[in-house]
Amino acid sequence: MKAIQRVKQYIDKQGYNNSSFEKKNNLSNGYIGTQIKRNADLGEGILNKILDNCLDLNPEWLLTGNGTMLKQEIPQQNIVNVDYKEKFYKALEEKEELFKEKDKLYKQVIELKDKNTHLLQEITQLEQQLKDVSLKKKAI
Repeated sequence: MKAIQRVKQYIDKQGYNNSSFEKKNNLSNGYIGTQIKRNADLGEGILNKILDNCLDLNPEWLLTGNGTMLKQEIPQQNIVNVDYKEKFYKALEEKEELFKEKDKLYKQVIELKDKNTHLLQEITQLEQQLKDVSLKKKAI
């Protein structure tokens, strides 16, 4: 199969007609239809225009017919079987551990706040005692 036939497959798959495809790729009016009728080869310049404007089109497929038509398509043999259920439960366990750690840290913050409040009260009392001692010394 020639590149022009693959271009026609792409046009059909993407829902274009020849005219809209030609406009999208800055090709002359009727160019695609003429090339299809003649089963003609596409030149390098035309192929580059198409690849520059059809970013989802796989260049290897367009030039050789190998691979998939669209870049984002994944060939079936390359799909890896992933156990999403196992990953979900693992993530759930990790989330639970993070919540436990968060609770532990929250309790530590509360304890530190309480300790800080107590220390501030002690400082206030000590400052008052120091003030009282200073006043007694001045009185003597």
